Amino acid sequence: MDGTLAQAIAALDAGQPRRSVAISHAVLEHAQRKRDPHLEARASLLLAQGFKLGSRLRLAADFGERAADLFHARSDAEGLADALSLRSYSASAFGRHDEALLLATRAIEVRAAQKDPEASAMGLNAFGIASLWAGDLASARGVLDAAALYAAEEGCAATAFQPVVNAACAEVLRLMRDGEQDTDQLAALLRWARQLLRRGARGSSRGSADVVMLLLVFCDFMLAQRRGQADRAAVLHQDCIQRAARLPRRSWLHAFAWWARYERSKSAGDTAGALRSTRAMAAAAREGEHATLAALADDLGARLSLCR
Repeated sequence: MDGTLAQAIAALDAGQPRRSVAISHAVLEHAQRKRDPHLEARASLLLAQGFKLGSRLRLAADFGERAADLFHARSDAEGLADALSLRSYSASAFGRHDEALLLATRAIEVRAAQKDPEASAMGLNAFGIASLWAGDLASARGVLDAAALYAAEEGCAATAFQPVVNAACAEVLRLMRDGEQDTDQLAALLRWARQLLRRGARGSSRGSADVVMLLLVFCDFMLAQRRGQADRAAVLHQDCIQRAARLPRRSWLHAFAWWARYERSKSAGDTAGALRSTRAMAAAAREGEHATLAALADDLGARLSLCR
């Protein structure tokens, strides 16, 4: 079965969640027939990761919970930590922020026992994501910066890349929330991310390469917008659209392409176009089961309506 699980992992890393889910489900059925709880745990985690990439987050949460229970029973710290982080990710999307932070904290505690720098950085990254979606952007930046620095100091460029990009996302949200005009911190984070990219980093979690690259390009787009670089922003917007097209059809990350369109329409004075974009952004987020991002899109639309 290890070879079959490897096929599921390869499909996930290739951005083929449906194929990964199909393979993992077959392994799960085999494990249940053979009454092999550890194999069942591994298959359940891969199913959860496949559903996460395919933006079927309720199923991801269900299988993540099953995997966590099985890994806990088998005293598998690595598997348990991965399952807890995945459950935290899903809880953030559902708007259950206290739960997300608690699960991420538990994952950090479990990873601490592994005494593995890469695992520790991944745990901090999960907590940073939970803090970001909870709106605690100061904590998100602190934790994500720490995760990236820790991983970089230990020579784990791939593991540093994701928290750096996530820190850039937190900085984008801070600039929007505070009406801040100083983009130097965002620019510095993006330079750091590009340096890691040149060193071969692409993303450390399963199937994350296309996702992290879309977020990086989006943050770069937001920097160009803030600095009034219209031509560069237009190019980066098209890059967002093209990268989103590589993701599963119902991925909540399609909302970022609409978010970029909202920004461009708003800066051009096209309020009606910006409003349409916020509605499309919210619809994409809801289809991908990301209620927190959908709420942000609704808020952007409501603010525009008040200004008309």
